[in-house]
Amino acid sequence: MTDRPPYRTTTRACLLAALAFAVAGCNSFDRPAVKDTRPPAGERSRAATPAPAAATTPAGHTARVGPYLFHSDFPLDTASPLFRELEDLPEQIESELRVPVGNGLIHVYLYGDEERYHAFLKAKDDKLPLRSAYFFAEPARGYGLPPQLHVYTWASPRLQTDLRHELTHALLHGTLKGVPLWLDEGLAGFFEQPAANDGVNLLHLDALRTGEQNRPAPFRGDLARLEKLSQVNQMGRAEYQEAWAWVHYMLRGNPKAREVLLDQLQKLRTSPTPGLMLPKLEAAVGDPHAGLTSYLAKLDLPAAITRVRMGGQ
Repeated sequence: MTDRPPYRTTTRACLLAALAFAVAGCNSFDRPAVKDTRPPAGERSRAATPAPAAATTPAGHTARVGPYLFHSDFPLDTASPLFRELEDLPEQIESELRVPVGNGLIHVYLYGDEERYHAFLKAKDDKLPLRSAYFFAEPARGYGLPPQLHVYTWASPRLQTDLRHELTHALLHGTLKGVPLWLDEGLAGFFEQPAANDGVNLLHLDALRTGEQNRPAPFRGDLARLEKLSQVNQMGRAEYQEAWAWVHYMLRGNPKAREVLLDQLQKLRTSPTPGLMLPKLEAAVGDPHAGLTSYLAKLDLPAAITRVRMGGQ
C-alpha cells in the first residue's frame, strides 16, 4: 500500500484530464512539482474484509495489459507509455531478482474519483488509513486455489509510482510463499522508480544523507530492528527509507550482499520463514551497517535523475 494521505490539490476534472493526457501518448507521466516528503513506499498485503454491495468497484471499462486486468470507470489507452512501462515490470523484476513472477492475473481497480475510492476503502475496512493505493491478497474463491491479487487506486498525480509500487507487491506475492514486511516494502520502493532511475529514490536518499526526524547524519541502519517489524503501523517514514536503502545497497552496493539477497528470495519461493538476513549478511560482508553508510554517502545519481535535478529534459 502506498503511504500517503489523500491528495486534494486538484479537482476531479483536472485529474482525469491529466490522466487522459498521460495515457494518450506522452513521453512520461509527470509527477507533482511540489516536493513530496511523505514515504512513497506501500504496505504489505493484508486480509480483506468483504465490502458491502453499495461500495462498488470501478465499472464500465476493462483493459488487459500483460498480467494485469484493469477495471476503470473511464476509458484507458493501453498503448500509452504508462501502460507499456507497467507491462515491462514483470520482466524487470525477474531479471533483477532471478525469480519468476508467475502468470497469475492481477486485477487493478482504477477509480477516476478520489471520493469513490476512499468510500470503497472505508466500506471494505474502516480501520484502513486513507491512502492513495492498496494491494490486497484477497481470499481464494475455492479450496486449494491461490489468493486473488487485487490493487486499488485512483487517478492521482502519483499514479505511475503508485501502480509500480503496488504491482511489485502483487507480482512478488504471486510467486513467493511470503515476504518479510521490511523486504516487501524495500523491494517495492526500489521498483516503484522508473527503470531509468535504477531504483534510486531521490527523496529517500536526500533524507538519509542529511538526517531528519531526530536521526542525525551520517545514517547508520539497524537491520536487526527492521527485521523484527511485523505490523504495518510499525512502519513510519524512517522505516520505509531504511528498507529502501538496504535493498538498494544489496542490489547495487556489494556483490556478496546481492548474492545473500538473491539466495533469500529463492528460499522464499518454497518457505515463508527462511531465517533472518542480518546474520547472513554479516557472514558475507563483515559489517553490513558500515557498508550501507559508506554506500549511501558515495552513491552516484543516475543520469535521468541528475537531469531532473538540474532542470533538464
